[in-house]
Amino acid sequence: MKEELLHFIWQSKLLTGSKLYTTDGEPIHIIKYGLYNKDAGPDFMNVRIKIGKTEWAGNMEMHINSSEWMQHRHQLDRAYGNVILHVVYHHDKPVANIHGQEIPTLELKNLLPPSLLIKYAYILRNKHTIACEPIFKLPEQDKVHLWLERLLIERLERKCNNLNDLLIRTNHNWEHSFYLFTARYFGMKTNAQPFEWLAERIPLITLAKHKNNTTQILALLMGTAGLLNAKEQPELYNEFLFLQKKYAIEALPKHIWKFSQTRPSNFPTVRIKQFAALINQSSHLFSKVLQAKSITELQALYALTGEAMLSNQAIQLILINASVPALFLYGKKMNQPELGERALLFIEQLKAEPNSNTKFWALKGIKAQNAAQSQALLQLKQYYCDELACLRCNFGQYILLHE
Repeated sequence: MKEELLHFIWQSKLLTGSKLYTTDGEPIHIIKYGLYNKDAGPDFMNVRIKIGKTEWAGNMEMHINSSEWMQHRHQLDRAYGNVILHVVYHHDKPVANIHGQEIPTLELKNLLPPSLLIKYAYILRNKHTIACEPIFKLPEQDKVHLWLERLLIERLERKCNNLNDLLIRTNHNWEHSFYLFTARYFGMKTNAQPFEWLAERIPLITLAKHKNNTTQILALLMGTAGLLNAKEQPELYNEFLFLQKKYAIEALPKHIWKFSQTRPSNFPTVRIKQFAALINQSSHLFSKVLQAKSITELQALYALTGEAMLSNQAIQLILINASVPALFLYGKKMNQPELGERALLFIEQLKAEPNSNTKFWALKGIKAQNAAQSQALLQLKQYYCDELACLRCNFGQYILLHE
Protein backbone atom coordinates (compact mmCIF):
# COMPACT_ATOMS: atom_id res chain seq x y z
CA MET A 1 0.00 0.00 0.00
CA LYS A 2 1.26 3.45 -0.92
CA GLU A 3 -0.15 6.84 0.02
CA GLU A 4 -0.41 7.83 -3.65
CA LEU A 5 -3.14 5.19 -4.02
CA LEU A 6 -5.17 7.03 -1.37
CA HIS A 7 -4.64 10.29 -3.30
CA PHE A 8 -5.85 8.57 -6.46
CA ILE A 9 -8.97 7.24 -4.68
CA TRP A 10 -9.83 10.70 -3.38
CA GLN A 11 -9.14 12.43 -6.72
CA SER A 12 -11.21 9.83 -8.57
CA LYS A 13 -14.15 10.48 -6.22
CA LEU A 14 -14.51 6.74 -5.61
CA LEU A 15 -16.13 7.44 -2.26
CA THR A 16 -19.06 9.30 -3.80
CA GLY A 17 -22.30 7.52 -2.93
CA SER A 18 -20.73 5.51 -0.10
CA LYS A 19 -22.01 5.80 3.45
CA LEU A 20 -19.12 7.38 5.27
CA TYR A 21 -18.56 7.77 9.01
CA THR A 22 -15.77 9.12 11.18
CA THR A 23 -14.04 6.70 13.51
CA ASP A 24 -16.31 8.19 16.22
CA GLY A 25 -19.43 7.19 14.28
CA GLU A 26 -20.39 10.65 12.93
CA PRO A 27 -21.81 10.62 9.37
CA ILE A 28 -19.67 12.35 6.69
CA HIS A 29 -20.97 13.92 3.51
CA ILE A 30 -18.38 15.13 0.97
CA ILE A 31 -19.54 18.37 -0.65
CA LYS A 32 -16.31 19.32 -2.43
CA TYR A 33 -13.20 17.13 -2.83
CA GLY A 34 -10.89 20.14 -3.11
CA LEU A 35 -7.68 20.62 -5.07
CA TYR A 36 -4.73 18.23 -5.03
CA ASN A 37 -1.68 19.93 -3.54
CA LYS A 38 1.67 18.77 -4.95
CA ASP A 39 3.65 21.24 -2.84
CA ALA A 40 4.35 21.34 0.89
CA GLY A 41 1.32 21.30 3.19
CA PRO A 42 -1.90 19.27 3.36
CA ASP A 43 -2.66 16.89 0.49
CA PHE A 44 -5.94 18.53 -0.58
CA MET A 45 -6.89 22.19 -0.24
CA ASN A 46 -10.28 23.91 -0.12
CA VAL A 47 -12.24 20.80 0.86
CA ARG A 48 -15.87 21.10 1.99
CA ILE A 49 -17.54 18.38 4.04
CA LYS A 50 -20.44 17.96 6.41
CA ILE A 51 -19.86 15.99 9.63
CA GLY A 52 -23.07 15.34 11.49
CA LYS A 53 -25.03 18.58 11.18
CA THR A 54 -22.00 20.86 10.87
CA GLU A 55 -20.48 21.98 7.55
CA TRP A 56 -16.70 22.47 7.43
CA ALA A 57 -14.38 24.16 4.92
CA GLY A 58 -10.64 23.67 5.01
CA ASN A 59 -7.93 21.19 4.08
CA MET A 60 -7.54 17.40 4.17
CA GLU A 61 -4.50 15.22 4.89
CA MET A 62 -4.01 11.53 4.02
CA HIS A 63 -1.81 8.80 5.53
CA ILE A 64 -1.60 5.01 5.46
CA ASN A 65 -1.71 4.93 9.28
CA SER A 66 -3.13 7.78 11.31
CA SER A 67 -0.09 7.69 13.64
CA GLU A 68 2.01 9.06 10.76
CA TRP A 69 0.49 12.43 11.64
CA MET A 70 2.70 12.53 14.72
CA GLN A 71 5.67 10.94 12.96
CA HIS A 72 5.63 13.82 10.47
CA ARG A 73 5.14 16.31 13.35
CA HIS A 74 2.05 17.85 11.77
CA GLN A 75 0.70 18.53 15.28
CA LEU A 76 3.41 21.21 15.60
CA ASP A 77 2.98 22.71 12.11
CA ARG A 78 0.67 25.72 11.58
CA ALA A 79 0.33 24.75 7.90
CA TYR A 80 -1.81 21.84 9.09
CA GLY A 81 -3.85 23.91 11.54
CA ASN A 82 -6.83 24.08 9.18
CA VAL A 83 -7.09 20.34 8.43
CA ILE A 84 -10.76 19.41 8.86
CA LEU A 85 -10.48 15.71 8.00
CA HIS A 86 -7.76 13.07 8.34
CA VAL A 87 -8.27 10.28 5.78
CA VAL A 88 -6.28 7.10 6.46
CA TYR A 89 -6.19 3.50 5.34
CA HIS A 90 -5.76 2.23 8.91
CA HIS A 91 -6.72 4.15 12.05
CA ASP A 92 -4.34 3.29 14.87
CA LYS A 93 -4.30 6.50 16.88
CA PRO A 94 -6.38 9.69 17.27
CA VAL A 95 -4.57 12.91 16.27
CA ALA A 96 -4.83 16.59 17.12
CA ASN A 97 -3.85 19.85 15.40
CA ILE A 98 -1.53 22.57 16.68
CA HIS A 99 -4.42 23.97 18.73
CA GLY A 100 -4.84 20.68 20.56
CA GLN A 101 -8.17 19.94 18.86
CA GLU A 102 -8.81 16.34 17.82
CA ILE A 103 -9.22 15.98 14.03
CA PRO A 104 -12.07 13.82 12.67
CA THR A 105 -10.74 10.68 10.96
CA LEU A 106 -12.14 8.67 8.05
CA GLU A 107 -10.77 5.10 7.80
CA LEU A 108 -10.80 3.55 4.31
CA LYS A 109 -9.71 0.00 5.09
CA ASN A 110 -13.16 -1.54 4.84
CA LEU A 111 -14.49 0.83 2.18
CA LEU A 112 -12.24 0.11 -0.81
CA PRO A 113 -13.12 -2.42 -3.52
CA PRO A 114 -10.99 -5.56 -2.96
CA SER A 115 -10.34 -5.85 -6.71
CA LEU A 116 -8.73 -2.38 -6.70
CA LEU A 117 -6.31 -3.33 -3.93
CA ILE A 118 -5.49 -6.69 -5.51
CA LYS A 119 -4.73 -5.17 -8.92
CA TYR A 120 -2.66 -2.36 -7.41
CA ALA A 121 -0.61 -4.80 -5.31
CA TYR A 122 -0.08 -6.95 -8.41
CA ILE A 123 1.14 -3.97 -10.44
CA LEU A 124 3.66 -3.00 -7.76
CA ARG A 125 5.36 -6.40 -7.59
CA ASN A 126 5.36 -7.69 -11.17
CA LYS A 127 8.45 -7.66 -13.44
CA HIS A 128 6.89 -7.43 -16.92
CA THR A 129 7.75 -4.93 -19.67
CA ILE A 130 5.00 -2.69 -18.31
CA ALA A 131 3.61 -3.13 -14.81
CA CYS A 132 0.02 -3.74 -15.91
CA GLU A 133 0.90 -6.04 -18.84
CA PRO A 134 -0.88 -9.27 -17.67
CA ILE A 135 -4.06 -7.36 -16.74
CA PHE A 136 -3.87 -4.73 -19.49
CA LYS A 137 -7.20 -3.88 -21.11
CA LEU A 138 -8.31 -1.19 -23.54
CA PRO A 139 -11.32 1.13 -23.30
CA GLU A 140 -13.30 2.31 -26.31
CA GLN A 141 -11.23 3.60 -29.24
CA ASP A 142 -12.40 7.20 -28.85
CA LYS A 143 -10.90 7.25 -25.34
CA VAL A 144 -7.65 5.71 -26.59
CA HIS A 145 -7.35 8.39 -29.29
CA LEU A 146 -8.08 11.16 -26.77
CA TRP A 147 -5.44 9.87 -24.36
CA LEU A 148 -2.88 9.53 -27.14
CA GLU A 149 -3.54 13.14 -28.14
CA ARG A 150 -2.82 14.25 -24.58
CA LEU A 151 0.37 12.20 -24.49
CA LEU A 152 1.53 13.75 -27.78
CA ILE A 153 1.06 17.27 -26.40
CA GLU A 154 3.03 16.26 -23.29
CA ARG A 155 5.85 14.96 -25.46
CA LEU A 156 5.95 18.07 -27.63
CA GLU A 157 6.01 20.29 -24.55
CA ARG A 158 8.86 18.23 -23.10
CA LYS A 159 10.87 18.74 -26.30
CA CYS A 160 9.93 22.42 -26.27
CA ASN A 161 11.45 22.76 -22.81
CA ASN A 162 14.86 21.95 -24.29
CA LEU A 163 14.40 24.53 -27.04
CA ASN A 164 13.19 27.09 -24.52
CA ASP A 165 16.42 26.63 -22.54
CA LEU A 166 18.38 27.36 -25.71
CA LEU A 167 16.31 30.48 -26.35
CA ILE A 168 17.20 31.78 -22.90
CA ARG A 169 20.89 31.09 -23.49
CA THR A 170 20.86 32.83 -26.90
CA ASN A 171 18.84 35.86 -25.77
CA HIS A 172 15.81 34.57 -27.72
CA ASN A 173 17.59 34.27 -31.04
CA TRP A 174 15.27 31.80 -32.76
CA GLU A 175 17.51 31.08 -35.75
CA HIS A 176 20.57 30.31 -33.65
CA SER A 177 18.56 28.34 -31.08
CA PHE A 178 17.00 26.26 -33.85
CA TYR A 179 20.47 25.65 -35.29
CA LEU A 180 21.65 24.26 -31.93
CA PHE A 181 18.41 22.32 -31.48
CA THR A 182 18.65 20.74 -34.93
CA ALA A 183 22.32 19.84 -34.50
CA ARG A 184 21.45 17.58 -31.59
CA TYR A 185 19.23 15.40 -33.77
CA PHE A 186 21.81 15.14 -36.52
CA GLY A 187 23.84 13.21 -33.98
CA MET A 188 21.01 10.73 -33.50
CA LYS A 189 20.74 9.25 -29.99
CA THR A 190 24.36 8.06 -29.89
CA ASN A 191 26.10 11.34 -30.72
CA ALA A 192 23.45 13.88 -29.77
CA GLN A 193 25.51 15.56 -27.04
CA PRO A 194 28.77 15.83 -29.04
CA PHE A 195 26.82 17.33 -31.95
CA GLU A 196 25.32 19.95 -29.65
CA TRP A 197 28.78 20.79 -28.30
CA LEU A 198 30.04 21.10 -31.87
CA ALA A 199 27.30 23.58 -32.80
CA GLU A 200 28.01 25.58 -29.66
CA ARG A 201 31.68 25.89 -30.63
CA ILE A 202 30.81 27.30 -34.05
CA PRO A 203 28.03 29.91 -33.91
CA LEU A 204 25.65 30.07 -36.85
CA ILE A 205 26.80 33.60 -37.60
CA THR A 206 30.33 32.28 -38.17
CA LEU A 207 29.17 29.63 -40.61
CA ALA A 208 27.03 32.23 -42.41
CA LYS A 209 30.21 34.17 -43.29
CA HIS A 210 31.30 31.21 -45.42
CA LYS A 211 28.02 30.73 -47.23
CA ASN A 212 28.35 28.90 -50.55
CA ASN A 213 31.86 27.70 -49.69
CA THR A 214 31.29 24.02 -48.95
CA THR A 215 34.98 23.34 -48.29
CA GLN A 216 35.29 26.01 -45.60
CA ILE A 217 32.05 25.05 -43.85
CA LEU A 218 33.03 21.39 -43.85
CA ALA A 219 36.54 22.25 -42.64
CA LEU A 220 35.11 24.30 -39.77
CA LEU A 221 32.77 21.56 -38.64
CA MET A 222 35.05 18.55 -39.13
CA GLY A 223 38.06 20.33 -37.69
CA THR A 224 36.21 21.62 -34.64
CA ALA A 225 34.85 18.11 -34.13
CA GLY A 226 38.46 16.91 -33.93
CA LEU A 227 37.89 14.51 -36.81
CA LEU A 228 40.38 15.81 -39.42
CA ASN A 229 43.62 14.03 -40.24
CA ALA A 230 46.51 16.05 -41.73
CA LYS A 231 47.73 13.17 -43.91
CA GLU A 232 44.38 11.88 -45.13
CA GLN A 233 42.59 15.24 -45.56
CA PRO A 234 45.36 17.84 -46.11
CA GLU A 235 43.16 20.40 -47.90
CA LEU A 236 40.45 20.43 -45.23
CA TYR A 237 43.02 20.24 -42.44
CA ASN A 238 45.00 23.27 -43.67
CA GLU A 239 41.79 25.20 -44.28
CA PHE A 240 40.72 24.48 -40.72
CA LEU A 241 44.06 25.58 -39.24
CA PHE A 242 43.62 28.97 -40.93
CA LEU A 243 39.99 29.35 -39.79
CA GLN A 244 40.76 28.03 -36.31
CA LYS A 245 43.28 30.80 -35.79
CA LYS A 246 40.96 33.40 -37.29
CA TYR A 247 38.02 32.56 -35.00
CA ALA A 248 40.00 31.29 -31.99
CA ILE A 249 38.27 27.92 -32.10
CA GLU A 250 39.13 25.15 -29.65
CA ALA A 251 38.60 21.74 -31.22
CA LEU A 252 36.67 19.02 -29.42
CA PRO A 253 38.53 15.85 -28.37
CA LYS A 254 38.06 13.07 -30.91
CA HIS A 255 37.22 10.44 -28.27
CA ILE A 256 33.80 11.97 -27.46
CA TRP A 257 32.43 10.68 -30.78
CA LYS A 258 30.99 7.17 -30.82
CA PHE A 259 31.54 4.98 -33.88
CA SER A 260 31.08 1.52 -32.36
CA GLN A 261 27.59 0.02 -32.46
CA THR A 262 26.68 2.70 -35.01
CA ARG A 263 25.70 2.02 -38.62
CA PRO A 264 28.17 3.42 -41.19
CA SER A 265 25.39 5.71 -42.49
CA ASN A 266 25.18 7.27 -39.01
CA PHE A 267 28.92 7.65 -38.39
CA PRO A 268 29.71 11.15 -37.01
CA THR A 269 31.85 11.91 -40.08
CA VAL A 270 28.90 11.18 -42.38
CA ARG A 271 26.39 13.12 -40.29
CA ILE A 272 28.71 16.14 -40.03
CA LYS A 273 29.06 16.23 -43.84
CA GLN A 274 25.26 16.18 -44.09
CA PHE A 275 24.98 18.94 -41.49
CA ALA A 276 27.53 21.01 -43.43
CA ALA A 277 25.53 20.55 -46.63
CA LEU A 278 22.34 21.66 -44.89
CA ILE A 279 24.03 24.78 -43.49
CA ASN A 280 25.47 25.56 -46.91
CA GLN A 281 22.14 25.35 -48.75
CA SER A 282 19.84 26.79 -46.09
CA SER A 283 19.90 30.44 -45.11
CA HIS A 284 17.44 31.34 -42.34
CA LEU A 285 16.29 27.75 -41.99
CA PHE A 286 13.92 28.42 -39.10
CA SER A 287 12.16 31.17 -41.05
CA LYS A 288 11.60 28.68 -43.84
CA VAL A 289 10.19 26.14 -41.38
CA LEU A 290 7.67 28.78 -40.28
CA GLN A 291 6.73 29.46 -43.89
CA ALA A 292 6.21 25.80 -44.86
CA LYS A 293 2.51 25.28 -45.59
CA SER A 294 2.62 21.53 -46.18
CA ILE A 295 4.54 18.52 -44.95
CA THR A 296 6.01 18.21 -48.45
CA GLU A 297 7.43 21.74 -48.25
CA LEU A 298 8.85 21.01 -44.81
CA GLN A 299 10.51 17.79 -45.95
CA ALA A 300 11.96 19.57 -48.99
CA LEU A 301 13.98 21.86 -46.70
CA TYR A 302 16.11 18.87 -45.74
CA ALA A 303 16.37 17.29 -49.19
CA LEU A 304 20.14 17.30 -49.76
CA THR A 305 21.84 16.13 -52.93
CA GLY A 306 24.89 14.02 -53.74
CA GLU A 307 26.86 12.06 -51.14
CA ALA A 308 25.44 14.19 -48.31
CA MET A 309 21.85 13.19 -49.06
CA LEU A 310 19.75 12.44 -45.97
CA SER A 311 17.61 9.30 -45.89
CA ASN A 312 13.86 9.64 -45.52
CA GLN A 313 14.19 8.13 -42.05
CA ALA A 314 16.80 10.72 -41.01
CA ILE A 315 14.62 13.56 -42.32
CA GLN A 316 11.63 12.23 -40.41
CA LEU A 317 13.70 12.08 -37.22
CA ILE A 318 14.70 15.74 -37.61
CA LEU A 319 11.13 16.81 -38.38
CA ILE A 320 9.69 14.98 -35.38
CA ASN A 321 12.34 16.09 -32.90
CA ALA A 322 13.31 19.56 -34.09
CA SER A 323 11.09 21.20 -36.73
CA VAL A 324 7.66 20.24 -35.37
CA PRO A 325 8.44 21.12 -31.72
CA ALA A 326 10.02 24.43 -32.79
CA LEU A 327 6.96 25.32 -34.86
CA PHE A 328 4.70 24.31 -31.96
CA LEU A 329 6.64 26.42 -29.43
CA TYR A 330 6.86 29.47 -31.70
CA GLY A 331 3.09 29.43 -32.22
CA LYS A 332 2.57 29.20 -28.47
CA LYS A 333 5.02 31.97 -27.57
CA MET A 334 3.93 34.31 -30.33
CA ASN A 335 0.22 33.73 -29.74
CA GLN A 336 -0.23 32.25 -33.20
CA PRO A 337 -2.32 29.11 -32.53
CA GLU A 338 -2.52 28.34 -36.24
CA LEU A 339 1.20 27.43 -36.16
CA GLY A 340 0.65 25.04 -33.29
CA GLU A 341 -2.22 23.44 -35.20
CA ARG A 342 -0.01 23.19 -38.28
CA ALA A 343 2.70 21.46 -36.21
CA LEU A 344 0.18 18.87 -35.02
CA LEU A 345 -1.07 18.37 -38.57
CA PHE A 346 2.48 17.85 -39.85
CA ILE A 347 3.34 15.17 -37.30
CA GLU A 348 0.03 13.40 -38.01
CA GLN A 349 1.04 13.24 -41.68
CA LEU A 350 4.35 11.49 -40.95
CA LYS A 351 4.56 7.72 -40.80
CA ALA A 352 4.65 5.91 -37.45
CA GLU A 353 8.18 4.97 -36.41
CA PRO A 354 8.76 1.22 -36.77
CA ASN A 355 10.55 0.32 -33.53
CA SER A 356 10.29 -2.10 -30.61
CA ASN A 357 7.98 0.26 -28.74
CA THR A 358 5.37 0.54 -31.50
CA LYS A 359 5.57 -3.24 -32.04
CA PHE A 360 4.97 -3.85 -28.32
CA TRP A 361 1.90 -1.60 -28.18
CA ALA A 362 0.52 -3.09 -31.40
CA LEU A 363 0.46 -6.47 -29.65
CA LYS A 364 -1.57 -4.81 -26.88
CA GLY A 365 -4.13 -3.51 -29.37
CA ILE A 366 -2.80 0.01 -29.93
CA LYS A 367 -1.39 0.21 -33.46
CA ALA A 368 0.16 3.62 -34.17
CA GLN A 369 -1.37 5.07 -37.33
CA ASN A 370 1.15 7.91 -37.68
CA ALA A 371 4.14 9.59 -36.03
CA ALA A 372 1.85 11.53 -33.69
CA GLN A 373 0.64 8.28 -32.17
CA SER A 374 4.04 6.55 -32.14
CA GLN A 375 5.45 9.56 -30.28
CA ALA A 376 2.53 9.44 -27.85
CA LEU A 377 3.22 5.75 -27.19
CA LEU A 378 6.87 6.54 -26.56
CA GLN A 379 5.81 9.16 -24.02
CA LEU A 380 3.53 6.59 -22.38
CA LYS A 381 6.31 4.01 -22.07
CA GLN A 382 9.11 6.36 -20.95
CA TYR A 383 7.31 8.62 -18.50
CA TYR A 384 4.50 6.44 -17.18
CA CYS A 385 5.29 2.73 -17.58
CA ASP A 386 9.03 2.96 -16.91
CA GLU A 387 8.44 5.21 -13.89
CA LEU A 388 5.60 3.03 -12.53
CA ALA A 389 3.37 6.12 -12.66
CA CYS A 390 0.27 3.94 -13.10
CA LEU A 391 -1.90 6.19 -10.95
CA ARG A 392 -1.16 9.18 -13.19
CA CYS A 393 -1.73 7.15 -16.36
CA ASN A 394 -5.14 7.13 -18.05
CA PHE A 395 -4.64 3.49 -19.04
CA GLY A 396 -3.51 2.55 -15.53
CA GLN A 397 -6.49 4.30 -13.97
CA TYR A 398 -8.86 2.55 -16.35
CA ILE A 399 -7.41 -0.84 -15.53
CA LEU A 400 -7.65 -0.24 -11.78
CA LEU A 401 -11.21 1.06 -11.86
CA HIS A 402 -12.79 -1.41 -14.28
CA GLU A 403 -13.44 -5.12 -13.82
